[in-house]
Amino acid sequence: MSGVIPLSKIQFGRESTLGTEVDAADILRVEGAFLDDQREIQFVPENVGLLVDPDRTTIPFTAGAIAIPENNVTFEQILHILEMGIRTVSSAQDGAGSGYIWTYNLPTTAQLTPKTYTFEGGDDEQASVLAGCFVESFTISGRAKEPLKFTANIFGRQVDDTTFTAALTIPTVEEALFQKCKFYLDDAGDGFGATQVENYLLGFTLNINTGFKARATADGNLYYSYLKQTKPEFSLSLMVEHDSSADAEITKARAQTARLARILCQGSALTSAGTSYTYKTIIIDLAGKYAAIPPIENDDGSSVMNFTLNGRYNSTISTMGKIIVVNETDDLDGSVS
Repeated sequence: MSGVIPLSKIQFGRESTLGTEVDAADILRVEGAFLDDQREIQFVPENVGLLVDPDRTTIPFTAGAIAIPENNVTFEQILHILEMGIRTVSSAQDGAGSGYIWTYNLPTTAQLTPKTYTFEGGDDEQASVLAGCFVESFTISGRAKEPLKFTANIFGRQVDDTTFTAALTIPTVEEALFQKCKFYLDDAGDGFGATQVENYLLGFTLNINTGFKARATADGNLYYSYLKQTKPEFSLSLMVEHDSSADAEITKARAQTARLARILCQGSALTSAGTSYTYKTIIIDLAGKYAAIPPIENDDGSSVMNFTLNGRYNSTISTMGKIIVVNETDDLDGSVS
């Protein structure tokens, strides 16, 4: 009997050593993500007295990928995208509360090191495994009346046949919702989150090119041998109402005044409040300058504008920004539920 899509799944485990395959520890709660074998198959051209080509081939390089299409952001599992796409961090308990704070500072003066993962994927017919996985690029976005969404492009070493790690429990997760977000916009001297802008933000997209590159060297294997980080790129697209706040931002854009944007999203209450947080939380902080002066556009008869904030290091605050996640997960090496 052939496989069916409803019985497909993606499972994952965190690697201790880059590329050393590990058993899966959790199930990724997404739809439409599949392992893609990207080994390079070359047909060798030659003249050997045949009118047709012979069947000589070579495989000089192996790789694999997973393109996660738009899926819901959850307070629990977005951590894995950040671990593979920004840096490896440890949680900090929020005082005596049940919340744990995960802080992903964006790069400044040194290359960052992501956590690599092993992924298992397939259906009820066949499972495959891909080790040495990291995130090349990802997005986090939000629109009115919807959960926050994310996409991710994951790259790894080599796809092989496997059997699924058995007896994993589907983790409990909670969606982050756009309507539960608040938006803040400030000058560099005021710091992130000083001034909330109400009745303004209609949608956003955070685009991140992580800068992580798989380097293939003469190292005895067909897959990539090590990771390095080249220049990452960060931008935040903002769809906003054309009001007095937007007028003020046009003035800031024309003057090329640095802006500090914060998107704060809160979920359900933590089991017990901590020193800093009472609710599950995602915070996106990005410093930068506007890339252009946007025109007025039509959104169902309402005047809107689409600003793009290009992320840039700001010397006043000595950073470009960070992403903070607060949930009740203290350790990612086990279950995330």
